[in-house]
Amino acid sequence: MTNFLHAKYDSSGNQIDDPTVVIGQPEFAVDSTGAVTGLVGPGGKPINLNFDIRQWCSADGVADDSASFLTALTEANGRTITIPQGVTLNLPSLVTYTGEVRLGGDGAIKHTRDGGLYVTQNITSLGTVSSTATVALPVGFSSANTSQMVLASAPPASVVRGRILMICSNDSLPETAGAYLAELVRVQDVTGSTITLSELLEFTYSTAVVAYLLDESAVDISGVTFFDPDYLAENNGKAGAALTVEACVRPSISCKFTQEANASLQVISCWMPSADVIVDNGRNNHPDASYGHGIILSSATTHGRFKIKGTNNRHAVTGGATASVQAKKKGATRHNMIYDSEAISPLSSGFDTHEGQYHTRFVNCFVKKQTGNPDYTSETTIYDYTDRGAGTQFVNCSSFGNGGINLSGASCNRLGAAGKYTTRLVNHTIDGDIVFASTGLRVAAGYNATVSSYHEVEIVGGTMRRTAVTFSTGAPRITIDGLDLREQDASFDCGASNTVVIRNLKRRRAATLPNILVKPATILTMDGYRANATGYSNSTLVYATGGVGTATVKWGSAPVLETASANLATSDGTTTLSASLLALPLRTVSKGTTASRPTLGSWEVGQQYLDTTLAANGKPITWDGSAWVDSTGASV
Repeated sequence: MTNFLHAKYDSSGNQIDDPTVVIGQPEFAVDSTGAVTGLVGPGGKPINLNFDIRQWCSADGVADDSASFLTALTEANGRTITIPQGVTLNLPSLVTYTGEVRLGGDGAIKHTRDGGLYVTQNITSLGTVSSTATVALPVGFSSANTSQMVLASAPPASVVRGRILMICSNDSLPETAGAYLAELVRVQDVTGSTITLSELLEFTYSTAVVAYLLDESAVDISGVTFFDPDYLAENNGKAGAALTVEACVRPSISCKFTQEANASLQVISCWMPSADVIVDNGRNNHPDASYGHGIILSSATTHGRFKIKGTNNRHAVTGGATASVQAKKKGATRHNMIYDSEAISPLSSGFDTHEGQYHTRFVNCFVKKQTGNPDYTSETTIYDYTDRGAGTQFVNCSSFGNGGINLSGASCNRLGAAGKYTTRLVNHTIDGDIVFASTGLRVAAGYNATVSSYHEVEIVGGTMRRTAVTFSTGAPRITIDGLDLREQDASFDCGASNTVVIRNLKRRRAATLPNILVKPATILTMDGYRANATGYSNSTLVYATGGVGTATVKWGSAPVLETASANLATSDGTTTLSASLLALPLRTVSKGTTASRPTLGSWEVGQQYLDTTLAANGKPITWDGSAWVDSTGASV
């Protein structure tokens, strides 16, 4: 190994720039293999030297550096290894390292589909968990509850407040075959064999419950570029990432990935990871499972923050209940945030969640699709956003393309309080200008068909342009408040067997506006509806259709029709319409001949009309639910 001691230090042991002068020679120790085991400056202060990777590796982009890079990580022992600009490390084999890693520089890491870097940490088994309970937090947290668990024996002294534990079991995670419950938690207090946690456990554990203590060695990888030059030629079928971090506490990743046949970055069972990455040109070949994802969030990864600028990848971000190598379990991700991120020309959904992802937040994210992309090989309808998780939040997100957002739920079957997993869209913007009549918003039936009201969908504010809205049969309860639909050329389909509440909905189109459709066993409650169009399909606002059965429509207040008039609700004749008023509709009183009287339903009692056939200036008449009557109650 090259001598690296020719550096300059100040009197406190801090390394400074001039490498030619030594002030206060540092002391170091070397073991029998030549590995550095200690390096300190004057006064015993540790020194963090930046080691040039060429001290160990050829780093010419041709020779195999896999073994020598592992040696470099071991001998650096957590000190920063630098890959300088213009230098390329070649890793045709996967390098797996357990321990502290600091890697920087502006150079590159070249790898094959089987190569790359896998960083993990040791975890220590604390034995079985005898029981768990919900308790009040100590003083200062008196208004909140948390979880407490009792171990079969007292934990080691290293288990103290602030340490991170992994809890896992043989209890199944029902939405994913072969997955089990696992989550990361923070220690709040330790008394004997009893550990109080800083938050409530997400799940209820019962079978073969084990606790592990995570090591807290630092992982900091920044600046370097990962790439696979043969990403288009290699037959894939492998899910490994260019860079994987597992079982790490607060790992930090800030680098670039390009030309990847598989995932660029995979984060498995990590506590509070952070990533700020650029990912370009990922492969998307469905037949051989070549999925060039940007970031994959896996297993029990919790409280992470991820930022990505992605171009031409399958998904910029995806995830699910992937196996944790260390704990040999699959778990669910929880409370991770993707923020200030972009997916440009994605080859499938720009941002995607899968089964086993809980409480994921997308904040200020943007998707822009392109049309005619030959790499669109795996989906017939490609959504800009696809959500198959539970409790996902989309805040101030937007898309400009042809897919909109698909909330499909993926049969989440966790049990708990009603509405615990509410999926929310807040100020979500969809512009379907590229493909006219694109699917703007779809809510599918996969959330929870067996537990009533457990999963809900809330849409607050937002704008959708040139899009359709579709709710599948048996979707969760859906509440919409303040949605603005512009140039909506496709229908608004509430589906069958659904409960839908719509407040303050605006719809506009410079042509005939398609109906809001209600189907058998659906209950639709409308309030504050405003529309502007040249006309309305079937001369009505809400149309009951879809087969034999009863569709229920409840109007909280009358809609405001800015231009053409229409009936509030009618039926196709097969579906029975049950309509009622929660408040008297305040339609503008129309005026005309007897032949021009509006056709009203039995529930529209109180509507008035000025009949110019009965009186030149218009005789006031009122609809009583079955006939028009004058002020005396006589039919006219």
